[in-house]
Amino acid sequence: MNKKKITVLIPVFNERMDFLKKSIQSLINQSNKNWKCLIIFEGNNNNNLNYLKEIRKIDKRFKLVIPKKKLGLTRSLNLGLQLADTEFIARFDSDDIMQKNRLQNQLNFLESNPNISVVGSNLKIINDKNKEIGKREYPVSGKKLLINFSLRCGLAHPSVMFRLKDVISVGMYNKELKAAEDLDLWLRMIKKGFHFYNIQKPLIYYRKSEFRPKKHWLNVYKVRKENIGTFYAPLEKIILLCFKLLALIRN
Repeated sequence: MNKKKITVLIPVFNERMDFLKKSIQSLINQSNKNWKCLIIFEGNNNNNLNYLKEIRKIDKRFKLVIPKKKLGLTRSLNLGLQLADTEFIARFDSDDIMQKNRLQNQLNFLESNPNISVVGSNLKIINDKNKEIGKREYPVSGKKLLINFSLRCGLAHPSVMFRLKDVISVGMYNKELKAAEDLDLWLRMIKKGFHFYNIQKPLIYYRKSEFRPKKHWLNVYKVRKENIGTFYAPLEKIILLCFKLLALIRN
């Protein structure tokens, strides 16, 4: 077997067992079989833990990491990046589902486009009954994507595959953030001149949740403020004010 090029990075907390099983099975069912999976487990659900231990026994591509103390999402992701030894990282959430060709499509794209650091995709949205309830589309690349980033996040975090060395070069995720960690990373990469692309196919079934991390919009405001000047500064100041008002209303 050729040297593996992809590490699938999955943080797991206390996921519903049926969601977790569907997520893991969608990874196992990928058309591309040549990957590793790093699971960073920070939950206290013994059923989840026992299931993941069984998966690890059956399939040696899986590695289960249990930190000695609680890290939180961003520090867990950084730990995964530090442990990874592959060229590419595929982010994935423990309640989402991959389309069968997700990894192969993104690997093919990155290997054919060395100027692109991060490739995402469109999404199909599902509910807790696994019913498709909508879709989400993102601009392909270039100016349209940058305009999108000035107003919202232009990449779906659980859909992305990226070059590990490029993310490491900008300092990985901001370990102090409890939300909007993906937006912060992408904005810092944009400022450094890295390029993104969204495949115009729904490679992920994204499970919609009503839960948002505490102080989500406050973190979005903080991230926007720290990265002001990435785009057109006068417009950014107006947008920043809108996010500040939203943070005051929602938090």
